[in-house]
Amino acid sequence: MPERDLRVSDLERDEAARQLRDHCAVGRLSIEELDDRLGSVYRAVTHADLERLTHDLPVGSEGPHRDNRTQRIFWPGVAPFHEERHLAASCESTYATALREIVPRMGLQGFHLVEDLWPRRLRFVNESALAVTVMFHPAIDGGSDVSAFGHAPRAIRKAFATLRD
Repeated sequence: MPERDLRVSDLERDEAARQLRDHCAVGRLSIEELDDRLGSVYRAVTHADLERLTHDLPVGSEGPHRDNRTQRIFWPGVAPFHEERHLAASCESTYATALREIVPRMGLQGFHLVEDLWPRRLRFVNESALAVTVMFHPAIDGGSDVSAFGHAPRAIRKAFATLRD
């Protein structure tokens, strides 16, 4: 069987998405076109599907230099993410705040709370089967360490990345 007919892995989809984002950053793709192609990347089944999304872009070209210390860019579309934050409030207090503030905001983005394990975990799922999990861990200093991970659109990824006390 030719390689282009073989199924792709999540890692290969993520790499194709990274390449498309890099091409957008240097001006080869518009934001709208990037968003369309990213949706298709995550629906791709075979190598041929991914090739159709990148065939008109140069191979091996350098993307922009990234300095992660200055400003993060949150590209449009659905992407995997993992954010960790340390908060001064206790786990119980942080969890209660999450129920009051995060749950309604996730609902506005089409995610529904499907698991509520007080005071340790919240799990959200949307109609497209995208999932986001938020974990609350007690910290040594009496505060809490919050981890959020899953696959989500830009607004959700950015919200968790900028989470503060």
